[in-house]
Amino acid sequence: MVTFQNLIKLNRQIVVDQFGARAGNLQFLKTLESLGFSVPSFACLPIELSATINAHLGVLSKELIESDKNFKASKLLEKSIWNRAPAHIKKSLSSAASFSKKSLIIRGTSRLEGLESLSFAGVCYSHIPSKPYQDPLDIETGIKSVLAGARSPYGYYYKQVHKLASHMFDVGIIAMEMINNAIYYGTLYTYENHIGIRLMGKDMDVDHFYEKKYLLSKKNLSKEEEIIQWISKICYKVTEHFETQNGMDIEFLITKSKSKLVLWLVQGREIVDIHIKNYKAARFNEVQHGHIINTVGCFSGKVKTFTNDEKYFKDEDTLFIIKHQSGNGTFKFLSSLKDKFDNKIGCIILHANDKDDHLQYSVFEDPRLSFIFHARNDKFDFSEGSIISVKSDGFNLVY
Repeated sequence: MVTFQNLIKLNRQIVVDQFGARAGNLQFLKTLESLGFSVPSFACLPIELSATINAHLGVLSKELIESDKNFKASKLLEKSIWNRAPAHIKKSLSSAASFSKKSLIIRGTSRLEGLESLSFAGVCYSHIPSKPYQDPLDIETGIKSVLAGARSPYGYYYKQVHKLASHMFDVGIIAMEMINNAIYYGTLYTYENHIGIRLMGKDMDVDHFYEKKYLLSKKNLSKEEEIIQWISKICYKVTEHFETQNGMDIEFLITKSKSKLVLWLVQGREIVDIHIKNYKAARFNEVQHGHIINTVGCFSGKVKTFTNDEKYFKDEDTLFIIKHQSGNGTFKFLSSLKDKFDNKIGCIILHANDKDDHLQYSVFEDPRLSFIFHARNDKFDFSEGSIISVKSDGFNLVY
């Protein structure tokens, strides 16, 4: 019987090879808890189980992969993968969460994550439990979602555009205890000279870049700054131990025990090179609500609004205006792109009230695109067919 393994005593590289990069980073974070934070209890299933299932699957039909119009894995795809899994593997997976009685987040982890400057954002799926207590059916649903995630239309797009081998579909599975009583949550980026933070919760909604030296040494702090300074000091100590030159992308939760705040780190990974290039070129002022670091640079081309049935691209530099539509519009655009162009392609991706999703990060990694800018509204006065030049410093667009 295969069960989840506690990884704390294993060598970090062994964990990465057998369970995936995300698992290896979590395992290393767990050894650093004396720095002043906690990591939720977690355990993992090895990549070999997913590899065994994928070996039984063979090549899935295009109809099955595209059975859902959404770019995420469909329930039909999840069911097909689960039905084709060997019986003893399914039994092992279904009963594997006995290490904990709490509700569990189920996450995928690939050994390829972080290699070749690829974030694998959105390829390794995460399933959030639907109940505050552990439910075997919910865990099975999570495992199916993770196994199907890499074989979704988006997974195939990522594999093709980055020319990855088929074993990118082989993922380890992490089960992490759910922290149900968080009062704040967010992401912190430990750049060389600046701190980027997205902090949300009970009475805060912060999306800001700070000069590192200024914030870490500042006195007379506001409540907001006090919390951010506290998180930042710990996260920079973590970054030092990871010995990364690019800085880290660290996801966190904050709970309250009596009158004391408790910091939980739930994920940490090195920032990939393409995002570092944008960071170094940008000037740092306050980030608009919800923005991420955008491509820095200039682009000139003919303006064209992308429509869902667009299947061709003319041999001219084109600036496409795309409606994100919670990822669906952006994914249809990416799926329509040819492998190579003689011309250059840029795009401005418009977000209405969409929730943030991994696709808006991974689009930066698409080598076919010369310029990408994400915007929170559609109030751009672009005339269809006109030729314009745009310039971005990472946060602002001038045209």
